[in-house]
Amino acid sequence: MVTLLRMFSCIYAYIRFSSEAQSDGHSLARQREAVLKRLEAMGLSGVPIVWLEDTGLSAFAGAHLKYGKMGELLAQVRGGKMPRDCLFVCESVSRASRQGAFSLIGILNTLMDAGFGVLFLDRAETFFKENPPQFLALELSLLAELAQQESAQKSFYAKTNWNKSPPCQYDLRHLPPE
Repeated sequence: MVTLLRMFSCIYAYIRFSSEAQSDGHSLARQREAVLKRLEAMGLSGVPIVWLEDTGLSAFAGAHLKYGKMGELLAQVRGGKMPRDCLFVCESVSRASRQGAFSLIGILNTLMDAGFGVLFLDRAETFFKENPPQFLALELSLLAELAQQESAQKSFYAKTNWNKSPPCQYDLRHLPPE
């Protein structure tokens, strides 16, 4: 892995999972470990990290933007309260947004217009507003649309399964007293 020529004063590492049902797993620990490993490989292990954790907030519904740390970060960036030499790190496009291409591009524009570099762990390079890789916007837009479609499909299946659940065969209101 190539060490960056640009140094950062701070790293904002965003980690998230969608529902409280996922809290039993190791999603946060896995994401945190992957961030640390990548930053070390890039020679950035000495840079201070601010961990932004949105637990149980859906990126499909936009809850992470309305109620979560992602929304707080973007509000601070828009308010001009952030240094210009920061790095935003996230595991993948689907962790940052599942609301489609326009939402993702809006998030990235907000960060990069403020001087942030952006790194998705599932991509090879860090990118910046002044020198994005060729076709980056197209590639990220496609990934964002796929993430949105995947979430929409999962939501549909979950609702369909719930609606087809057999009724409970016991009416708990009429149990005999113990």
